[in-house]
Amino acid sequence: MQEMLLKLQEVYETPVDIEYTINISDSGEFWINLLQCRPLQSSKKGNITLPTIPKEDTYLNVVKNTMGTSRNIDVGLIVVVDPYAYYTLNYAKKPDVARAIGKINHHFMDQPYQKILITPGRIGTSSPELGVPVTFAEISDFNMIAEVAYSKVGYMPELSFGSHMFQDLVEAEILYVAIMENTDTRIYDPAFLSQFEEVGHTLLDEDMASIISVYRVHDIFLAYDAHKQEILCGKKGER
Repeated sequence: MQEMLLKLQEVYETPVDIEYTINISDSGEFWINLLQCRPLQSSKKGNITLPTIPKEDTYLNVVKNTMGTSRNIDVGLIVVVDPYAYYTLNYAKKPDVARAIGKINHHFMDQPYQKILITPGRIGTSSPELGVPVTFAEISDFNMIAEVAYSKVGYMPELSFGSHMFQDLVEAEILYVAIMENTDTRIYDPAFLSQFEEVGHTLLDEDMASIISVYRVHDIFLAYDAHKQEILCGKKGER
């Protein structure tokens, strides 16, 4: 195992996380099957210091349930899928929400600002009743993806770090967070975004605009300490 991990680390130029199986015969012979390999890219970046901001200036503060590299960036766009509106949407039309997110992703792809996507349940699922069935190409230009729990209708993030979708997020250095309904979510204030301009109605048809909100934000930062596994997003202040 050590020899294999060292070889993979040499190729990836960073320590790796692997998934594997071992088949053992009656005689004690064994075969190791390497299933997946993920670079631990957080090791490439050091600690950052999260600023202290008032609660009323905080949009999101979460510990644990995260994946990605440390960063401190300015945010210019936040896209939110309304959990209840998505739940009540006709089942056959739920994939349309994924296509609409892809349209937003493509529309803002050449813009210089950083982007956040907030979506209920399991991102990229093949079962639309569990979450929005996007492909990676439809979310490829977002800088952070957040899955939101919404127990009223049964939506629950699935921390499937071994899935192909999560592997793509790691490779693209897209930050991931699960916003759970527990103490790991210190603050999550959806009403915080009401102070900003909503531009989704100019991009989407009426049905999709009633489900997906697109906010052009300003003076908003996103900071993540990978070592402490803590995310903070809110208004800029003394930093």
